[in-house]
Amino acid sequence: DYLERYANKNGILYQLASKGSRAAWSESIFPTNTYPNHWTLVTGVLPEYTGIINNDVYEPTIDKRFRMNVDDEDHPNWFENVVEPIWITNAKKKHQSIVIDWPGK
Repeated sequence: DYLERYANKNGILYQLASKGSRAAWSESIFPTNTYPNHWTLVTGVLPEYTGIINNDVYEPTIDKRFRMNVDDEDHPNWFENVVEPIWITNAKKKHQSIVIDWPGK
């Protein structure tokens, strides 16, 4: 595992994982694109239900194209009808989360 193999080179990441929680493994879903997999990881819901089915999607209700790593990718309209991610559920339960560089945050 990366964390154990390089623990001396990524000290803070190793410390965070050892004091918090982490997955033993992860299995990709289909399609094996970045955003569909990211949203499945943080919601537990498959792309056919979230509507995030690719890294590049046209949304006719707002007449915009959603493209990975392009302006507006984090615009709320892309994510407002999607199942809530774990950090929102966590906040509703009065717990703290840190979300860094994640689409839809």
